[in-house]
This record gives sequence, C-alpha cells and structure tokens, in this order.
Amino acid sequence: MRILITGGAGCLGSNLIEHWLPEGHQILVIDNFATGKREVVPAGVAGLEVVEGSIVNGALIEAQFARFQPEVVVHSAAAYKDPHDWLEDVATN
Repeated sequence: MRILITGGAGCLGSNLIEHWLPEGHQILVIDNFATGKREVVPAGVAGLEVVEGSIVNGALIEAQFARFQPEVVVHSAAAYKDPHDWLEDVATN
C-alpha cells in the first residue's frame, strides 16, 4: 500500500512507520518538525519518503497527493505548542 502519514515524525506517526515499513508498504511522511523528531524519519530508508512542510499549505498537500497517490491517509499531525496561537492549532488539527 501507499500510505501518507501527516505528522510522521511524532509519537503516533513514527510508531505507525515502525509497524508498516517492515511489511513492505511505501510511506510518505509530511511533517513540519515543529514537535516531531527528524531522527525517527531518517533519509535513505527504502520505502520511506519525507517531505518537510505544513499540512496547512494546501498547494503542498495537493501536489503530494497527486504525485504519491496514497491509498491510505493517517492524519496524526497536531498543533498544541502555544495555547495563545489557537489559529495554528485549528488549521493543523
């Protein structure tokens, strides 16, 4: 399967990668690394591709959907960094 995971460098996303990657699935991660960790999505891993960017960026998301054509999408991106910036939280979540 082709699986797109938003927030793939976070806790939930990285655990899903660890589960699905050994099964031979192709995984595309979109993450802005605001809270996720780059080391959990290292470059050069077969079957894993990482795109740095925000899911709030509609053009980026549309381009990645068109190019990768995911069969499954897991939305695990979440914004919760600054309670005073609730607009970012709403847009991301």
